[in-house]
Amino acid sequence: MKINFEYVTNLQYEVKALRTKLKMYESGEAYRRQQETYEKRLKEKDCIIASLKKELAESHLETVTVRNNWMQVFDDMEKEHKKALSREQHKNVRMENRALKAERDQWHDKWSRKQAEVYSALTELEEEKQKNCRLTAQVNRNFENSSIPSSVSHGKIRTLLSELTGGEITLSDGLINSLGREFSEKTGAEKQEIIRKLMYSPVMNADFTNANVNVKSAQVLVLASPLNNVSLYIGKEKRGTKA
Repeated sequence: MKINFEYVTNLQYEVKALRTKLKMYESGEAYRRQQETYEKRLKEKDCIIASLKKELAESHLETVTVRNNWMQVFDDMEKEHKKALSREQHKNVRMENRALKAERDQWHDKWSRKQAEVYSALTELEEEKQKNCRLTAQVNRNFENSSIPSSVSHGKIRTLLSELTGGEITLSDGLINSLGREFSEKTGAEKQEIIRKLMYSPVMNADFTNANVNVKSAQVLVLASPLNNVSLYIGKEKRGTKA
């Protein structure tokens, strides 16, 4: 029986290759190469993981820095607002004291120089008081008209509160006008807490909505965090990034 020479040669090569591979396994060389390959790939994965951890840490640090910067901005704005308010109050007190002193000195000089004209001076003073009363009444009416655009608004607010309380609460126009300012002054701590929750929220939604202030168009900036269940409304004259 003839055997093909090429076929026998191929078998011999395969046997030789298998013997070489067997010797490698028997000597441990194959296992050593597999171990080296495994360790090399493991080091590559460790490098990738370390790089990703570094990027994550840098991103987290940047987020914390941005939040802290925003909180510092809000704190600085609040401090500047308080300083400006305090300066304005002191300025008003000084002006009032100077005006009172000037008026007192003026009337004292007139009294000293013109005792004979006491009746005339008192008459003039009474007229001035009446003018001041009329002016004060006019200013109060203007203030009430500017605080809430129309009496219809007062009526709606008064009716709503009366219906909600079964007629036990009926507010005057002046009290309704003062409620907004009083509410703002007494909720300072709550507003700071809302701002803190907004700034530390992973996501903060922001949008503008139209509003009317003293019969003029205005904007309300709405900031909200659904995750922390808080929202803040800030009055602005205009909308946009600058506001």
